[in-house]
Amino acid sequence: MAPAALIAGADGNLWWVDANSDAVGRTTPRGVTTVFRIPGGTQPRPELAAAPDGTLWGADFNNMLLHITVAGAVTEVDPGAPMGGNGPYHLAVEPDGTLWFVGGSPLALFHRDLAGTTTTVSLDGAYPVSLTWGPDHALWFGETISGGEGVARLDPTTDAVAHYAVPGPPDFVGPLVAGPDGNLWFGENTRAKVGRITPQGVIADFAVPSYGGRQLTVGSSLVLGHDGALWAAAAIGGHSSIELVRFTLAGAAQVVTVTGVGGAEAYVYNLAEGPDGHLWTLWGNGYQASTGVSALVRDNRA
Repeated sequence: MAPAALIAGADGNLWWVDANSDAVGRTTPRGVTTVFRIPGGTQPRPELAAAPDGTLWGADFNNMLLHITVAGAVTEVDPGAPMGGNGPYHLAVEPDGTLWFVGGSPLALFHRDLAGTTTTVSLDGAYPVSLTWGPDHALWFGETISGGEGVARLDPTTDAVAHYAVPGPPDFVGPLVAGPDGNLWFGENTRAKVGRITPQGVIADFAVPSYGGRQLTVGSSLVLGHDGALWAAAAIGGHSSIELVRFTLAGAAQVVTVTGVGGAEAYVYNLAEGPDGHLWTLWGNGYQASTGVSALVRDNRA
């Protein structure tokens, strides 16, 4: 299997989807895994978002949403708008349960309320990634627009979007996560920085350190840990690595190497702060489905 989209569930377990089959997985903190099949054998997208009622939302390559209960019941749900073979993806859930996602052709932003009604929000040429519900009760996302990159804030009461350019040469902005300081934090991929943006749009960024003579960048995941710090899966030259980077809210960085995993192609990705208070990550060794090995790795903090 090729686990992806690792997320902590409200039931005290870790949840993920299999990128190689039609499976959704549930793993307990003691490592017991149960697999649930998606109806019709449809392959899931690497997407999971937790809803306030304890269920999970995902998506599949049949251009449908997936609704997943903690009992493992997986249901395909019509997104309520034509996807045109593109999406849904970049899922995020409001505290009231409203589901946001991207898709369609031309690309648009959608929100689906609790009654199942889907509304379209025009993006005016922007390409949003890493949708995140902010502590200021607004939807935030990274975006590519007019050849540049930035961070955007959408007011859900008016659908008005404010755009904030990230200084420096064009770069991919993401992933994006809400911090306990009331700000949003994000990776600046090729710039080897992590950025912080206030609700008013003031941006500061901090360098990601080098390790072993190699420059690290923020990779596939950025999560808030129970220790109050931000943890990132690091990348080297655009490829996942076995290093994590821990950032304090002051921007100080520390490299943490994941030990006990090995091989020339070993890498970690898709971090999640588990319900048990431990940091979990997916580990891979080998990029071919026929020879690769996948596992869940948990930190050993007391």
